[in-house]
Amino acid sequence: MPTFTVPFILSFIYNLFLYKRIHLESTIFEHQLLGAHTDVICFEYSREKRSTMVTKYVWSHSGLRPYGQILETQCSNCKGLRTWVQKGPVHEGQVSLKCKGAKCTAEREFSMLADVAFIRNGNREDERGTWMKLIL
Repeated sequence: MPTFTVPFILSFIYNLFLYKRIHLESTIFEHQLLGAHTDVICFEYSREKRSTMVTKYVWSHSGLRPYGQILETQCSNCKGLRTWVQKGPVHEGQVSLKCKGAKCTAEREFSMLADVAFIRNGNREDERGTWMKLIL
């Protein structure tokens, strides 16, 4: 999505050249709109190690993209659109969602993936969601 990508790239360049912030994490946290639509993959080459490290940044929101995993827009049971609500508090790396459609009993459970770490806020998110990273 160019609409969300261009401001992100401009922020990254601004932070890199003006403030010498070479890490993507110093910029990505302010771009939740980009994360709601796509993941970000960063390739970093190390001359000393002569290797390339690949990091995937994934946006997480408990009601829209739990732990960075895709949540279907339409309930497969009642066919309602955007009817998922959080069933209870996040508990030990698990999020439970239920459909709020009339007489619908559909539920979904999502667990935090292994080797994924939150960038900020410890292991929690705020109302805007948060970013997580996975080293590939």
